[in-house]
Order: sequence, then structure tokens, then C-alpha cells
Amino acid sequence: MASNTLFKLGYTTKTFAVKGNHQLTQQFSTEWVNQSWTGLTNFYGGSVWTDGTHIYYSSGTTQKVLNGTTWEDKTWYGLTNFTGGNVWTDGTYIYYSNKTAGGTTGNYVLNGSTWSSKTFYNKTDFDGERVWSNGTTTYLSVGNVGQWYLSGSTWYSVSWSYQHYIYGDTMWTDGTTIYNNDDTYHQYLNGSSWNNKTWNNLGSSYGYSIWTDGTNVYSSNGSYQKKFSSGTSWVNQTWTGLSSIYGGFIWTDGNNIYYSYGTTQKKLKKAGMSNAFIGSDNVDTITVGSSNVSKVYISNTLVYEK
Repeated sequence: MASNTLFKLGYTTKTFAVKGNHQLTQQFSTEWVNQSWTGLTNFYGGSVWTDGTHIYYSSGTTQKVLNGTTWEDKTWYGLTNFTGGNVWTDGTYIYYSNKTAGGTTGNYVLNGSTWSSKTFYNKTDFDGERVWSNGTTTYLSVGNVGQWYLSGSTWYSVSWSYQHYIYGDTMWTDGTTIYNNDDTYHQYLNGSSWNNKTWNNLGSSYGYSIWTDGTNVYSSNGSYQKKFSSGTSWVNQTWTGLSSIYGGFIWTDGNNIYYSYGTTQKKLKKAGMSNAFIGSDNVDTITVGSSNVSKVYISNTLVYEK
């Protein structure tokens, strides 16, 4: 899905109320384990997207919906040949926009399982992967071709200060600041100004290579595997089960984090729960140590897997 969603389909911190004013937050390990699917076994995570309820895979005429670990055939109406990488949202509606990639070109809006033609004004030919959001406003950034913001169905030109040909698919955020990484140029947004950003020990990195497990922020670009430390610093990250990872192929179903790169299908192993104090009441603490406990469920949700 287009990068206007935070960290693309990056993991949203999952919390579970326990008692009083405490909450548990899902933690993940650094181990990637094999993931078995049925119905679809050779695919890429960059084509996975969500409507907020279901998880879909869209690549050309291959259209699937996820049910547990089974990818079932999905029937769409009005649009049957498209890729999930060009699906985007303005926070209210879900759109598909394709100018150059394979599949159907044009603009469409989703209602249930039906895609209908959508008319935009001032800017009509663009790719959804170039759309992003600062959480309030939806933007379209296409380097030196132009920069626009969306109001209703109309795209208006926007002028940034000091920007160096930014593209929507190289945006990312740490939850506070919006950055643009295109390997050579690193910038951060301050109001309407893009200022240069110097990172330490980041190496080769693009905005679409950056993702989160809900606690940590990582940059995964082949042989460059980094974890954001603090300030401007990144530290080397070592994974088990995978060595060369590309962040653009990481996705989530809201419960697990997956890496899908052709026949390489992996899941990031869960590591337990962290306990956050958010009030003044006492809480009964759940502790998972070195015992024989293999799984912990809260309200039928798997929150720990040994």
C-alpha cells in the first residue's frame, strides 16, 4: 500500500488492558521463522494492502484476501487488474491510482468490493505509491515533476522550502518527525521546510526500507541492517533466520509481522509483552520466563509465543 500509511503496513503497537491503569504491549524478537501459507506461496509483501478490515494481495490479475493463513481468491468489480503498491488512502476513502505501472491505468475509489472511476482535478495522472500524509494533509510528491496537496477531489500545488526533489514513496516517520530518505539526500520536515538531516551509521537507506515492529525502528536494505538508537544514531542490527532483508517487503496483519519475498516467506517471532504503567492503580503482572509456557493468550489473542 502507498507510503501515506505509517511505515507502509508497519506494525501498529498492540496494547492489551490488564487491570487498573496498566497495559501490555506486544514485543517482538530478532528471529525470523518460516511461515507457511496456502493458496499463495510465492509473492511479495509490497503488493499487500488493507482496507482496515481485511488484508489483500493484489498483483495484476492475481487477487487474494487473507483468511488466517489461507489466501483465498478475491472477486473485485470495476477493477480486476491492479497492484497493491498503488492503493492509497486520504484517511476516509481508499483509492487506486496508476499512471505507469502494469495493470489498469487511471484513478478508482473503493466501495465494498466495487471499484468505481474517480475524477481528480488539476492532477489526474499519477501513481498511488507517490502519495503520503503528515497525519492531517494528503500530499503527492513526484520529485521535480511537482508537489501537490489534496483538498476534496482537487490537487493543489504546494511549495516546500529547501526540498530536494522529494518522492512520496521515500517518506517515513518515527512517530514524531517526518523524514525523506532517498539514499543520497536525507531530509526532515519542519513546517513547510525540508532541512538536511545527518544520520550516523545509517548506510544505504531509502524511506521504503524503513519499518517498525511497534517498539523499534529499523532500516533494512539488503546488506545494510540498522536499528534506530537515539538522536541521529543507528546501530548495526543482526537477525537470525534471515540475513538480507528489504523493508519494502515487510507487512503485518495487525497481529504478526511478515516478510514476503518470492518463495522466502518468514514471520518475526514474538518475544512477550511489556508492562506500561499509565495511572495510579495496581495491576496483576503477567511474567513469562524460562518455564514450559509456550503460548499466552489475552482475550483469545496470541500475545506470546515461545
